[in-house]
Amino acid sequence: MEFLQHIEKSGMAVREKAVKKPDTNVWFRASTPAVDRYGEIVISTGIKMESYLKNPVFGWGHGVYGGIKDNFIGKVVDYEVSSEALDIEVEFIPDAGKNPGGSGYGYLDMVKGGFLNAVSIGFKGIMEHVEELKGLGPVRIWDETELLEVSLVGIPANPEAVRKSLDLGFEQTLVTDFTNTPAPSQDADTAELIRKAFMAHKIRNGMKL
Repeated sequence: MEFLQHIEKSGMAVREKAVKKPDTNVWFRASTPAVDRYGEIVISTGIKMESYLKNPVFGWGHGVYGGIKDNFIGKVVDYEVSSEALDIEVEFIPDAGKNPGGSGYGYLDMVKGGFLNAVSIGFKGIMEHVEELKGLGPVRIWDETELLEVSLVGIPANPEAVRKSLDLGFEQTLVTDFTNTPAPSQDADTAELIRKAFMAHKIRNGMKL
């Protein structure tokens, strides 16, 4: 492998975790040593962070390589690494992704509302080996990697990289907004799709309608 591999997951928070700025910050599980959908494993303790921390960009959909300003939506302000996972705290640019002609909600709103929960790492492989794992056959294991960037994404690959924190107060504000008032949008169809999606989210998670 010459350049990038993506590790992602969509899912609800698995535990509460304090953030430095409740209005803009969210913890994510960025990577775990689980077999991903590419049939590979990334060892968490082998992820080298030194270079990345000099420029800890957080983007949308791995769009940071092209240098388009709107694809830079935040930065990583803290991290925890163990044999179980690489967790990151992200500070979002509050208005990133907001489009006056669209739903009126940005990436931070989508994360706080439960619509986007997946993150993905882009890395350069350094050291690897292949092991035969029961029921899986040969699996590539990345023992050492260099982290290049982390992105918010919509499509998951790793079944264990999940959003780590939830600001319930912010979510309840969105519940009220989506269900009781018109969304701030010039696109009525988009607003209705968002409203229906959030209603389904509430039903799945046992929230009061």
